[in-house]
Amino acid sequence: MSDNNSKNNSYLNVINKINNYSFQLYCHLTTKLYNKKAEAIMKALAYKFSVFLIILLNLNNIAKAQSITINQPTTSSRWNSGKQHIIIWTASGITNVDIEYSTNGGANYFTIATSVDASSGSISWDIPSAISSNQCRIRIKESGGSTTATTGNFTIGYIQITQPTAGAVLQAGSSFNLTWSRYQVTNVSGFYSIDGGQNWTILFTSSNSGNYNWNPIPNTPSSNCRIRIVDAAGGSSIFEISPTFSIVSLQLTSPSGAVIEGGTQFPISWTANGVSQVNLYFSLNGVGGPWTLITTTPISAGSSPYVWNVPTSYSSNVYLRVQDAAYSSIYSNSSSANTIANITITDPTNGTKLFKGVIYNIQWQKKSDKFC
Repeated sequence: MSDNNSKNNSYLNVINKINNYSFQLYCHLTTKLYNKKAEAIMKALAYKFSVFLIILLNLNNIAKAQSITINQPTTSSRWNSGKQHIIIWTASGITNVDIEYSTNGGANYFTIATSVDASSGSISWDIPSAISSNQCRIRIKESGGSTTATTGNFTIGYIQITQPTAGAVLQAGSSFNLTWSRYQVTNVSGFYSIDGGQNWTILFTSSNSGNYNWNPIPNTPSSNCRIRIVDAAGGSSIFEISPTFSIVSLQLTSPSGAVIEGGTQFPISWTANGVSQVNLYFSLNGVGGPWTLITTTPISAGSSPYVWNVPTSYSSNVYLRVQDAAYSSIYSNSSSANTIANITITDPTNGTKLFKGVIYNIQWQKKSDKFC
């Protein structure tokens, strides 16, 4: 635009000089040589000067009409590396433009597009990946000409979500550590979706770290879950959405705190959502195991309850576990310890009749001295 102003000033200077000369000539001819011949000369010169002035004025107007103004991005823009943004401009008196970008305050420029129809006023720019700079600029210049417009510095940054990964399976009610990296971003907000990103629920509003302990994971089983991490700066376009992952539900409901006679059968019950097959285990030494497989092959997650042949190994610290057959990290244990009792009830026996209000002695026999 500075080139145009210089041109305009030059034209105006010429016009002013011509006007002064014309006036002086007029005065000279009318006062010194006023006759028909002088009048004819004056008219001829005035006509030529008028034509010349008109040409100069037209050139001046053309110079004034050549302009470019960049509307987007502005110096407050925060654009997302690796994603598409729209560059917007207005142009007058120009046919085609070349568009360039810089990441170092204008020291170097790289081509976005050439010979773009100036009247289109916009172009979609697929920003290259991994640009991280707060000294980015856009330059639009007349193709083959001198008219140029340049933005001030603006920011291009990005966020990378590292956990969860594509296909991850998270268990409702448990916890999971979300992790991400951020570039040209200070604070972020987090959201989750269970419908592929159509709707989002807030996880946290502002964090300047690179992780968040999601606890508890909601009991909203879905195979179309996503995480979105967003630059918390006002007006920013920087965000990232994770690949699709799943939330499943698996909960052992029985037994818990039960006393079970060894050598008998006892039902194990659970609920499952989003799980296809499960394995069942028991431990005689608490949740730390070791765990012994009950089912020799995976069984349907919908086959609850399962009848367990209780071992004759006696313990007061017995736990049961139901585990996703495909993902060993998805499991649920008894909520409290069970006991496998080391006794056999000898009286009453099967078929014995008991009467209300009558005291009756119950008798049992230890199976070994390991009774707990």
